[in-house]
Amino acid sequence: MAVDNGTQVDEFPSPVGGAPFPIDFAPSILFAALYALLIPVIVWRAVDRRSRTVILIGTACLAIERVITFSLRANAALKEGPRESAGLQTYFQATFGVGYITMSQDLTNLFRALLVDTTFARASQETGDTGSTRSHPSIPLDTAREDQPRLRKRLRHIFGLASLVYLAAIVMNIVSSVEYRHTMPSGAHSSTIQVLRAASSGIAFVLIAILTCAATYAIIALPRVPKIPSLYVVTVAHFLALIGCYRLIMAHATTTSLLSTAHGSQNTRAEKVAFWVLSAAPEWVAAALLVGINGRRMFRTGPYGDLNSNKPQPKDI
Repeated sequence: MAVDNGTQVDEFPSPVGGAPFPIDFAPSILFAALYALLIPVIVWRAVDRRSRTVILIGTACLAIERVITFSLRANAALKEGPRESAGLQTYFQATFGVGYITMSQDLTNLFRALLVDTTFARASQETGDTGSTRSHPSIPLDTAREDQPRLRKRLRHIFGLASLVYLAAIVMNIVSSVEYRHTMPSGAHSSTIQVLRAASSGIAFVLIAILTCAATYAIIALPRVPKIPSLYVVTVAHFLALIGCYRLIMAHATTTSLLSTAHGSQNTRAEKVAFWVLSAAPEWVAAALLVGINGRRMFRTGPYGDLNSNKPQPKDI
């Protein structure tokens, strides 16, 4: 609780990204346009059977939804009514918190598919004068490998548990966002919201860090795991980790008013720049990297991830 001219003022958690001010108009339009550029790629991936896979549906939906999000933010930046809307601010808090976690889960599922694929038996393939018969661009051609059903089952259990933990982080963020509209006028449940924010961001950050370490280990020590897809996982994970780190740092920031420009309100120029550079920008880069590749081919996901009992044949992808 802050004191202003001898009067006690209730504090509440600062909104991530701050309230939409005129300074937010240009970057909001920019990111709305950047996400709009991804929509044709998303549509193509969905239409083309060689790249169609449900494993990235979360990222695809997020990219489309971001066009709406930043359009609304651009509108609120120029109009006082939407700028002070508790409902709109609640929406912003929910979508900004869930977005990078959703992409992290999709990235984890891609890596899961990659690892599970290496547990299936594959006959030795040779390269003749007429060309290569390889089914993956970074799998050696000269070695056969045995089936590993026990390892496959163990991997699926581990990644299934990770999915549940991701879900817990998403639920925490949604709950804190729903409560946010009630805490703005009175400061009620501020500590609960801060704890949920920090817990959600912390869980996501730890999962991303574990994913990064696992993919790095696969590159260094697991010859059966393709190197290029693993390096791709590490690259995207770094951008997502940057968002998690940013959210952890500002999780306990408080303000006395949605429109306050005091330090910690997330409405100062430096705090606005931090949001766009450390949250919005890396989120778009991660989304572009995920939808820009043929994930089905690179990670051997099949149309439904690795859950189908019969792995897709090379001719299907």
